[in-house]
Amino acid sequence: MAAPHVGPAQSNTNNARSIVQCKKCKKRCYEDIEDSILSSEPLSTVHIFKDGRRCVRCQHSVDVHERMIDPDTIKQLFTDAKTKGDIKDIVKRIRYLGHCADSQQRRLFINMLKDSVGYGRDTSYVWMAIVWKNNFLTAEQKLQFIQTLDAEFDVQWNLTNEQGLNIIHMLCHNDNICDKDSSILLLKFFMSDCKSIDPLVFKSLCTVNRCTPLHYAVLYCKEHSVKLLVHCYNRTDLLVKDRQGQTVFDLAKLPKQRKFKLDVFLKGYMEQLPDDDDDNEDEKTSQLYHESQKLEMCLMHALNSLVQDKQFTSIDLDEICKELAPNKLINPHKSLLFTGNYDANVLIMALQRKDIDVQWYDARKANEFDLDNSTMLAPNANVQFVGFILNNPYKKMLILRRHWLTIKKIDNFWWNLDSRLPEPKRFDNANICTKFIRDALKTNNAELLICRTKK
Repeated sequence: MAAPHVGPAQSNTNNARSIVQCKKCKKRCYEDIEDSILSSEPLSTVHIFKDGRRCVRCQHSVDVHERMIDPDTIKQLFTDAKTKGDIKDIVKRIRYLGHCADSQQRRLFINMLKDSVGYGRDTSYVWMAIVWKNNFLTAEQKLQFIQTLDAEFDVQWNLTNEQGLNIIHMLCHNDNICDKDSSILLLKFFMSDCKSIDPLVFKSLCTVNRCTPLHYAVLYCKEHSVKLLVHCYNRTDLLVKDRQGQTVFDLAKLPKQRKFKLDVFLKGYMEQLPDDDDDNEDEKTSQLYHESQKLEMCLMHALNSLVQDKQFTSIDLDEICKELAPNKLINPHKSLLFTGNYDANVLIMALQRKDIDVQWYDARKANEFDLDNSTMLAPNANVQFVGFILNNPYKKMLILRRHWLTIKKIDNFWWNLDSRLPEPKRFDNANICTKFIRDALKTNNAELLICRTKK
């Protein structure tokens, strides 16, 4: 009788390698092709375990072994997922979706993909197959996979299938394509936390019938999706007509949509929006106080932008530096070259002189940051929110430099008053501003100060 094969199988780049690894000594005790990772059979049945108890390769017990997938296979999966790939080929070669999934989770993913292919659905991109309604994945499982894609790859979320739908169109489509829970959960992620999505995707036109995602959300009465998505639209966007010549307001007047009062909601939202006249926006921008970057004076520029007036000069800030370190030959709170580069101590003391208090935001809670949370801005009735000052580092000539900038809400709009910008930049909506600050906290080691004054 031939001895059992206990060595690794020959590498085959066209197949996913399943590995049995010892958690104690980290040795790969066995490799085979494809399906064993999905097996519900106990590990003790694998022939490397003598009498079902001890491994013939490492001599450790079966209890300290686990099935896993070769890391190169995982990398190949996401390489396929970021491009327009053939799902049938991916199903054939890849037996794993998601780093932290257990064996049951893996089977769910694979069955879901096979189901998509079996019914001939047009889901050329893997993330579309994940979103598409199926009986295998919960909304939370879909989100987990989408988050993994977003974290590891620069996914092109604007790509469309042959029906002209990108992923946002699909989330707003009828329940046969995407269920309500998935729609709400994934839209919130894409609008607030997704690092790789272009904001224009939220109002892009379907290439077949010229519908925006909001058209679909109204048409299929996805009330919660409408109320989330509408914040990405200005007046001009809301008046876009589909191939049938209908705006979202026309669709909202249909009998079924009126039951959800979508026409009333959209009309009310429209009335709150400012005119989209470029001249008016240019005029508003010119009325904002904004200073352009000089030397390393960004902290001074941020202070003046916060109070919307030239109330601080370099002389004022130099005086504060002297107060903070009166007996120091070399002042630690500013640049040696007298170009500025003031630190946070100077900023806090300068604001205290204007009766403005500063609270450092805990960057570890970046995912909880939300501009719609009024309690975060003003925790009680005795204080008034003034604005944010963000320390957002950047590299210049291989040197990491700290940079101070102000983000402030003026006339119901959030503005980026960064002195490195040629003029103030208005955020399209609060969600985009939230995402900007979250990304800075999570990926750039930025620091955020919440500025308030007493009423």
